[in-house]
Amino acid sequence: MFDYQTEIRHNKGGGVTAIGTLQLTSLRDFRRSWFWLQIQQELSLRKLTEGSEYQEELKYDFNIKGELRHLDTNESFVFNYYKNGHEQNHKRYKVLGYFITQYVYELLERICMLQKVSIPTDATEDEPRSFFFMSKNALTSSSSLIILLQDRGVFCAGQWGRRAIVSEGLRHGTQIPFIKMPNSEKGRFSAWEEHTVYVWDHFIAKSAARNVAFIAHGYGGLVFVDLLLQRKHEVMNKVYSVAFIDSTHNIHQSRHDPEIQKWIHKNCREWVSNSKPLNKTVRFLMRVSCPAFSAGTEKYGLAPSCCLQPIFRYLKSKLKAKIAKASNSPVATRSSTSKKKGN
Repeated sequence: MFDYQTEIRHNKGGGVTAIGTLQLTSLRDFRRSWFWLQIQQELSLRKLTEGSEYQEELKYDFNIKGELRHLDTNESFVFNYYKNGHEQNHKRYKVLGYFITQYVYELLERICMLQKVSIPTDATEDEPRSFFFMSKNALTSSSSLIILLQDRGVFCAGQWGRRAIVSEGLRHGTQIPFIKMPNSEKGRFSAWEEHTVYVWDHFIAKSAARNVAFIAHGYGGLVFVDLLLQRKHEVMNKVYSVAFIDSTHNIHQSRHDPEIQKWIHKNCREWVSNSKPLNKTVRFLMRVSCPAFSAGTEKYGLAPSCCLQPIFRYLKSKLKAKIAKASNSPVATRSSTSKKKGN
């Protein structure tokens, strides 16, 4: 029996992932095919583009493999639709990006069963608001949470990158495979940039989860280190591990705090776009803040999906190690002994 989990995501980027792998390749392939077929039956990008100004120029939808294809020719997306019309082509691409964002939002709510939460929670009608998505049990589960901090730029909730969605499909460009992977987690969060501290203070820090992990992509890595600097003891006590992906954080952020530098080196690991095979050691000459490994691709946009499995294995091993350490601690031992005597 597989336990499909969900997460919290911020609308400017970020999503959350899962821990665990399927044991049978054939079963994994079947599950994935069934999942994309389910999406195709319940939702359609074409329904969103119909009636728009670019209805004819955007006759595309996602097939059963999650690939964006033209409805008539079955060809991949063509950027240069207008000859010698760079501005028109760019506008057409932006419109497509808008509809893809709305489509992914529908996937998060209807397929992944996430709920949208507006922030700040006490904002008045005149104040600007943002939002993120979260699973129903994310705040109440006492097991663990995984938070994903997404890269900056044209990134929205549920997306690793728009270009990757258009060229490589939903499996590589969205974070949905992360959500649908079976694992032992009971809830997930995700936030991005200036809202990360707010989400930490009002949601993550107050959650019942005893163990929290982060997956930080690109600029999200810098954001996490900033959070660590601002909420040092809270983060170090609640977070058991961090997986960076092509992170833009740097060791100089924490140069005045050796304790934080030591914590990062011990509890973090990074995967980077590289020509080496997946999960092979990579050495940096300019930045060595934690162990680094190859993501198994030189393409930045594909790095998150390519290193999905080793990230899961790493976080799972770190969580097991933390739980084992806690169960063997003097406090835990005395507590267990007292309970036995009481019985």
